[in-house]
Amino acid sequence: VLGHLCGDPSVATRKAAAEAITLLLERRYDEEQTDFPLSSTSDQTSCLVSTWAASVLPLVIDAETTCASKAIEHFSKIILEPIVEVGGKEANWSNLTEKNRYLTAWRVLSKVSEGGAARGGVGSLRSALKKILDEKGDSHKSLSKPLLQELRRVAVWSLGLGGRESLDVGVNDDSILTYSVEELCASKIFDEKVEVQRVGAWCLLDALTQCDSKQQKDTTGVFSLEQSVRSSRIDASFLSLSWEKLHKLSSSPETPSSSRDAIFTTSRACLRVISRLGSFIPIPEAKKSAITLRKLLESFLMPMGLIGSATSALVSLTKRLCNNDGLDETNSDVYQACTTWINEINRNCENKLEAYISSTENSNNEVIATAGRDDIRLLERAIFTVGEVSMVGFATDEDSSSKEFSKQTNLQEGSGSKDPVRGLHVQSSNRLVQLIQTMLPPTLPNVDDASVERRTPKTARAYAFITLGKLCLRDESLAKECLNLLARELHQNIENSSPSIQSNALLVMGDLCVKYTNLVDKYVPVMAMCLQSGESSSENFNLDMTTCTYATIPGVPGSSSSMVRKHAILLLSSLILQDYIKWRGLLVHRFLVAYVDDDESVSKLAEMTLCGPLLSRQRNLFFNNFVESLFVLNRCTAHPIYAAAEANGDNGAGLAVGFEGINLSGMYGRMKRLNIYRMMLNHMTDEEKIGITARLAKVVLGGALESDGDLSMACRQSPPGMFSPSEARKSQQQRRECAISVLSDAFAVLTSKEAKVGRTSGGEEGDVEDNTTDANGTAQFTAVKGKLLSKISRKHLIETILPILCNLKSILEANRSPLLKDLMRYLVDIFRSYRKEAREVLASDPTILQEIEYDTRQFEKQRRQKRANRASRLSKGSSMGSERI
Repeated sequence: VLGHLCGDPSVATRKAAAEAITLLLERRYDEEQTDFPLSSTSDQTSCLVSTWAASVLPLVIDAETTCASKAIEHFSKIILEPIVEVGGKEANWSNLTEKNRYLTAWRVLSKVSEGGAARGGVGSLRSALKKILDEKGDSHKSLSKPLLQELRRVAVWSLGLGGRESLDVGVNDDSILTYSVEELCASKIFDEKVEVQRVGAWCLLDALTQCDSKQQKDTTGVFSLEQSVRSSRIDASFLSLSWEKLHKLSSSPETPSSSRDAIFTTSRACLRVISRLGSFIPIPEAKKSAITLRKLLESFLMPMGLIGSATSALVSLTKRLCNNDGLDETNSDVYQACTTWINEINRNCENKLEAYISSTENSNNEVIATAGRDDIRLLERAIFTVGEVSMVGFATDEDSSSKEFSKQTNLQEGSGSKDPVRGLHVQSSNRLVQLIQTMLPPTLPNVDDASVERRTPKTARAYAFITLGKLCLRDESLAKECLNLLARELHQNIENSSPSIQSNALLVMGDLCVKYTNLVDKYVPVMAMCLQSGESSSENFNLDMTTCTYATIPGVPGSSSSMVRKHAILLLSSLILQDYIKWRGLLVHRFLVAYVDDDESVSKLAEMTLCGPLLSRQRNLFFNNFVESLFVLNRCTAHPIYAAAEANGDNGAGLAVGFEGINLSGMYGRMKRLNIYRMMLNHMTDEEKIGITARLAKVVLGGALESDGDLSMACRQSPPGMFSPSEARKSQQQRRECAISVLSDAFAVLTSKEAKVGRTSGGEEGDVEDNTTDANGTAQFTAVKGKLLSKISRKHLIETILPILCNLKSILEANRSPLLKDLMRYLVDIFRSYRKEAREVLASDPTILQEIEYDTRQFEKQRRQKRANRASRLSKGSSMGSERI
């Protein structure tokens, strides 16, 4: 419950919930169990630790400054202070509380690492560290020095590398890495307590190395990673030795299966740290690790999730090896060294793809069905590796139309570039690009027998789309050739596709939209269709944070095409917020439909995106599209408002976002439509609600009084022959039903409590206490403003809307329209709230006034009778059930 309250709209509630969770966690320090923070039997403590990591830590990036500051205080108290106090020295615990406090910090960090980037934990950790270090200014070394020393100590100790005081080993000295697995188990390297500290240490070290202001191009930040490492005087050779040890553990069959996930997570963090601190690793260790990484990449033995991190680490080590005798490396030396191993890796990938595609053994379907998973896994790694090495040296501002751009331009700039690899582009061979494109279709080209169909593994296809996207980012001409192919996979009726392939194609299109906005702009309607992507299937999705784009990891049961819709929400909203695409056509209405998605996670994500950054960016987003949504959601396509909404922002290009594949019209989608209207109204101001009421009265109710049009036709009886089986008559009847739904929805909106003026939206109350000085003045101003707006609303309701309702009532009665009950419900609501004012307006026509009052009484009487009958049926049902018992 407290964790859920950390996401409450009220700032005061979020702060109080975070404070309560932190206090509960601190009180656990005094528990008698010496191992409580790491004990699997302490359910309460484990729940507290998980809740703190998942709910309190993300508040450091809260939009409210006071809430973020409070969360950073909690972060410093729970995580940083216990670790910094030890500061790389052997801890001598004077009491149990201090020890538990220290161990709890590692447990929380371990939970953050488990959550990963999918929950935003790692990003929140990095943001918290960055803010604290920058706030310290030039004195950040007082924090970073003991922190680095303690992280190094725990990393070394948890891997069994701390047998000697010094880690100055030569390239041929394997004394530290000669443990057998039995000895490692005996040294408790796989013990839960040791494992938690190891994972936590590498997670925090990974986050710390990302805080460098120079690497992030942060002109306001002052934290320098290079200065901190030098002042801490740590021996960076432990990075290389740790990677070697982790690789040995991960490749050993004797490593416990329960520890393999932790080893993998730690290995990835280690490689990331090496990619940022490679320049501090001694030459012998750097050379040894570079050789190992290169062999693993060339032989496709590197696990899929580590390929991106390993490539970045190899680049960093290559730069280190080019730095001979402590002299600065030159761009040409680094270019040549990186080009050598990139070309070798590309050759091996090309050979692997060539062998698989041309293999006659794969021409038999039975062989395909029973093909070794290991061979397909190597194929997937080869495809993915091509994309990773192609991104070495990628710069977002490079001119991808020139294949020789990077090398020439950066060499002309000389050593002015901070990163000597920036701008490097090793062009993949035409044959390799062709082989990647060959893996995209559902079937492979036939080798011998043209009658035998050879299926392409879906997992390999999914990775091929990601790799093709990375190649397109470096080559504009290739991007132009492949855009139609990528867009084809986004169509809902495409055969032999899958959510993983569709998701990857969508994310590639998103990256290309950023790089080549003008080229991709015409494909936005196809991308928008993914907001309502089709049925579920057995595929799993993940985020590959080691590359510039997301990646979908196929082949693991337990997921569905709902992840495609999630990716579409995140991707399109990001492009809108960065002005790469604009609201056009019915794009905003597709987002609204995503809000009522059957998958709760998709629905919540759409709500968070719509009501958060998108609404903040365009405050009148809901107001401008509310009336249009009634016509769009009911598919009232013949009405001019629908046509205008569909053509919005198109500028006559014929590339507007449509509403194909969505059907919320009629009674089937009524509840979903009403939920959309409520959500929009809840995020409107009183002024906007008055405006919406006025537009509904003028456009919808006023349109029903006109002599022609769909809304007018919906209020009148169907002419003779309307239900003829002819297609034209069927179309007319469908138009009439859609118009009836529009009018019914309009009455439902006007009657709803969300449309009433004077209601405060959720989250505004309760925050006044944060500004007690201005509380009274704010309350008085709000009260006066509310009274004024209520008077304006009442005047418009009585003087404008009531006459329209009276005229419409006569038409509906004459035609015995089913809309009469909706209108009467609204009239009853008006007379109940403003009986005196309504009588004054209708005093000039006492006959109509008497009729309306009589009808109002009869309507209320019938409604009370229905409620009584329903209650009677329920009571009889419950009594019969008790008799049976």
